Amino acid sequence: MPQEYTAPTLAAVTLEGVTLETCAWPGRADLAPLVFLHEGLGSVSLWQQRGLDWPGSVCQATGRRGRAWSRRGYGRSDPIPDVRGPSTHEGLWG
Repeated sequence: MPQEYTAPTLAAVTLEGVTLETCAWPGRADLAPLVFLHEGLGSVSLWQQRGLDWPGSVCQATGRRGRAWSRRGYGRSDPIPDVRGPSTHEGLWG
């Protein structure tokens, strides 16, 4: 039976010196959690657009906990260092 909707919890986790933004949706601890992955979104805020919370709706309907995170360089996660080096030609990289 679906449970009442509860807003997700935003937090940060640091792994090997890199801080990542995370988002957790509540659910039953006796069920395996759902992990939301998407190579194109990058940021947890993009899972929740136009007033919709798609992962929250799935977690609510299934009773499971959920987790998503912002990839490095996206959302509130640490930026990716510039590894291209100095420009070689008027703002272009060689």
